[in-house]
This record gives sequence, structure tokens and C-alpha cells, in this order.
Amino acid sequence: MTEGIATLSLETDSKTTRRRNQISPSARGMLREFLLGPENRLIASGIGLSDIDGTSPINFAMHPLLITAPAGYGKTQLLMALGATWSRHYAEHQVTFITGSELSHAYLEALKLDDVPPFQKRHCRADLLLIDRLDELVDSPAVQHQLSVILDHRIRYERPTVMTTRQPLHALKLSERLTSRISSGLIVPLELPAAATRRELLDRIGAMHRFELSDEARELLAENMLPIPQLLGLLNQINAMNAGACGPVEKQVVQQLLDDDHDQLDPRKIITATARHFGLKVNSVTGASRRKMDAMARAIAMFLIRDLTTLSYQQIGAFFQNRDHTTVMHACKKINGLIETDSTARSAVQELERFLVPHRS
Repeated sequence: MTEGIATLSLETDSKTTRRRNQISPSARGMLREFLLGPENRLIASGIGLSDIDGTSPINFAMHPLLITAPAGYGKTQLLMALGATWSRHYAEHQVTFITGSELSHAYLEALKLDDVPPFQKRHCRADLLLIDRLDELVDSPAVQHQLSVILDHRIRYERPTVMTTRQPLHALKLSERLTSRISSGLIVPLELPAAATRRELLDRIGAMHRFELSDEARELLAENMLPIPQLLGLLNQINAMNAGACGPVEKQVVQQLLDDDHDQLDPRKIITATARHFGLKVNSVTGASRRKMDAMARAIAMFLIRDLTTLSYQQIGAFFQNRDHTTVMHACKKINGLIETDSTARSAVQELERFLVPHRS
């Protein structure tokens, strides 16, 4: 084990952690641990991880804890690993995992049923509260108020809360009260794994799936700063190609896969072009807005990324606030159907394809 790398397990037998399916089965099969290398020592310190292999209980030094990072850095996986590790040590504790949009939906349902106090109590009393994609509350001032009330209670009774956002707190423009509560804890960025951490990750995945990388191939992948979803996708390809083969995977094979990956369109370019086509901000396309125009642009961007790249549904979801692969799949099917029946959607897709891939026509 590489020195200075702490491990959080994504596996637990406990049923207290809600929504374990936030990570797809394929991702869980490829990556069963979350590694915190020296580049993320602030997070390891913030959760009080006192040992390298994660055998000691998590002991939050400060809370609430806000973790910020762009899409593809592994924020959701980190939350799930925190929940799983906590549950392994405190099996009787209630761990609640919820996204920003789910929190909004739960509050609206409680409001409709005149059931707000129980809604508050559930989230106040959870032993560990994990809120993914806090960005989704930007347009929900009433839910921001409820979360402020919940955080007040949790801070008073020293119950840890961990939240994630894609943007820094100051850029979210949340209510002053909620911003104040979050700022009273620890705000720390999640960094991409450095080369040493990536080497350890590659070794563990290779051992788990019984394939071996040559030293040169391992070094090439370790030094190439692919986002984690893309790296895992690449390793899935290597694992499939190497089934039944003898000997390590050589550098030339990995280089060819990297070249193929680099040759495809950057998903961020597709998202930016789609936003510009509809006269929207990029955040409106990738965010949680339910406005009809935003939702249409978002679905078209997902469809185009699926059509013009080799990314999986899960990998595409990482560019849209880590949406579930089923959400992306539904959007792609919707647009595929609209192309046949709706002239506006068909025209938008055709114009964007001509712009993004001019040599196609």
C-alpha cells in the first residue's frame, strides 16, 4: 500500500445507508474503495480519518463539511464511501443520503401533506446526513430555509453533515442564513488523484479483476489526468479486452485507447454549443432547472454526447451534476423520439451536429 493514502470502503452490509444505488452496479464492481491520497489530506483531516486503511471509526473534526469539485471528481462516490464506512462502525446509526433535488421534492411533498415537522425531524435526527449536489437548491429559497433550520439543530447537537457542490460556496448565491451555517464548518475542495494515488488505484483494480498492466502502461495511465469516470471506463475496456489473455497489458494497447478517447469530441464543447444554441447559460443546461427550455437543452446535450462520443450513460451523467445513468438513458430515448415527430428538436440536433462535426455531412 502506498504511503499516505487512506482508504474508505464503498461496501457495507448495513441497510441503514439510503440509496446505495446512487453508484451504478458497474461502477461498484470496478471500484469498491475510495482512496484519499496526500492531495486530499484536508478532507482526510476533516473527517478525522486517523489511519491509512480506514479501520478506525470516522471522527469528524468539524461540521458541517462542504466538499467542492467539478463533475467527474468523485464527490458522490466519496459521500457513499463515507456512509458505508460510518455504517460499518456504527451499524445501529441512521445514515441518510439525499440529493438536493430529492430534498426539495421531499419538502414539497411534506408541505402538500401538511407534514413539515416530521420532514424536519427525519433530517435533524439522522446520525450522519449526506447531501449530494447542494447546487440543486439554488432556485429553492424555501428549501434553503428548511436546510438552515436542520443545520442549526445538527450543529447544536453535534451531528455531522457532509454536503457537496460543483461550485465554490460564494458562487452559489444561497441565502445569507444558509451560507452562514455552512461557513461555520469546513469547506474544502476535492482534488483529482495525483499520480501516486492513481498508481495505487490501478494496482487495486487490476488485482480485483485479475488483469495486469505492464510498468509502462501503468505509468502512462497514472500520469494521464483523465477524470475518474473516464479512467474507469478505460479500465473496463482493458478488462474486457484482456479476458482470457496471458501476460500484462502493454503500453501500446493503453496508448491506442487513450488516442481513441482523445479523438472524440469533448463533452464540455457539446454542452457549451448546446447552451449557446438555445441562448442559455451552461449552468442552466447542466444544472437542476426544470424550466422547459433548460430541460430540452439538457436532454439534447445528453443525446449529442451519447451520439458523438463513446461515453457510457454513467460517464455522461457525470457532466450533468452526476445524474444517474437511467436519467441520461431516458433523455436520449426522448430526443430520439422527438427527432421523428418534433421539427424544433430535429432542427436543433441537426444544426448542432453540423457545427460540432462539419465533416459528417
